[in-house]
Amino acid sequence: MDKGRMLEKPVAILGGGAIAQTQAADFALEGYKVRLYEMPEFASKSLGDVLKTRKIELGGVQSNLKNFSRSGVADIHVVTTDISKALKGAGLIVIAVPGFGHEMFFERMIPHLEDGQVVSIFPDNFGSLVLRKMMQEKGRKVDVVIGGWHSAPYGTRMLEPGKVNCTIREANQIYEAFPSRDGEVFFEALRDAPYSVGFPISSGPIPLSVLAWPMRIPSCMFPDLSSMWVQWRSHRPRIYSPRRVNGTSTGTE
Repeated sequence: MDKGRMLEKPVAILGGGAIAQTQAADFALEGYKVRLYEMPEFASKSLGDVLKTRKIELGGVQSNLKNFSRSGVADIHVVTTDISKALKGAGLIVIAVPGFGHEMFFERMIPHLEDGQVVSIFPDNFGSLVLRKMMQEKGRKVDVVIGGWHSAPYGTRMLEPGKVNCTIREANQIYEAFPSRDGEVFFEALRDAPYSVGFPISSGPIPLSVLAWPMRIPSCMFPDLSSMWVQWRSHRPRIYSPRRVNGTSTGTE
């Protein structure tokens, strides 16, 4: 898996809400080739004319500690309701839907995953664990890195399909991969993503309950969940924290 070239490939963003459209515009305005996928049954309402125009306007004050903003009308390379078109040849796959929608997207996504892809889930809410479990049940053995975040990277609202108002860019992000041994690989693949540029990483004893809140997966759903949970819990989630010293990044700690 060539992590250094991950973001040179198309970025697939799954979802059609405010977070998905904000991420799609953020990546596209930074020059990335973006593919935006929404489920056919929701697309006409969530994406509207974006299905035809392939344009999303990103605005708002975008408050953050670095006084950084990125605004404009983004041209999305592909807007589709065909998940195979979104995922084929993509490097990074971003799941930008609430936790209750994860399984629906995973179900459609799993048959099309390819070796070398990185899956980033906003927010995680045990999504990383659920995705691995579903892949196991379906016998899908592909070399992918899967990780998640405690929250979306923005505070944003969709004013109308194709127009989003971003009020906040999140300064601190807790993340982890599943299995945890992929954590550094997961971060390196996303280090240069538009919402993380310049944010060094530091680690600390952050309770997993923060990463996985609110808990939505009853243990009875997974007979062997306890062993997977022990493997997950034995490692510490990491934190993005935009700290700078004398005008330069403190780097990885």
